[in-house]
Amino acid sequence: MAENEPNQTATDSAEETASGAGKSRKLIAIVVVLLAVALNLGLAYAFIPSRDDTEAQKRAIAGLEHDLIAEEGAENAEEEALAADVTLVEEMLGEFNISAFQPLSSTTIRIDFKLWGLVADGEIQEFRAQYAKNENRIREQILITMRSADIDDLSEAGLGLIKRKILDKSNRLLDKPYVRSVHFSEFSFVEQ
Repeated sequence: MAENEPNQTATDSAEETASGAGKSRKLIAIVVVLLAVALNLGLAYAFIPSRDDTEAQKRAIAGLEHDLIAEEGAENAEEEALAADVTLVEEMLGEFNISAFQPLSSTTIRIDFKLWGLVADGEIQEFRAQYAKNENRIREQILITMRSADIDDLSEAGLGLIKRKILDKSNRLLDKPYVRSVHFSEFSFVEQ
């Protein structure tokens, strides 16, 4: 029996080593799986938008849809007036001299223009009364629109996006779409 005891001890020792290696492999596999799960959770947290981001995207999409509707309306306003045999009258909405700092390029933009609106002849007195009540707020919205405009928007030949924004904001403040379209005269901008 003495001969079996050393073999038994060697066998026990080999089994303990084998089971230790098996346990360490299992432990390594568990750690790898946990790291993969943690990595997936981290990526999901980093790239899945939060509720606030989702709401902001919804508002942005709604704003774009509204701009597209306003664009179609502004482009067709004069044509509709002609088709409905409505006479449109130009009314001056103001003369503007604006300086706007552009932080990304560390430059200042100087924008000068006169703004005119086309109003139906039959609504001119009503428009003038409403405009007089809201003139300062309308001027403020025009200033905000121009100061927030990109160089690309200001360089666009027809200034379409800026016109649509001004038209929309002005008519909202007037509580009725008196202004059918807006036009710039003596428009210039210089980047300094």
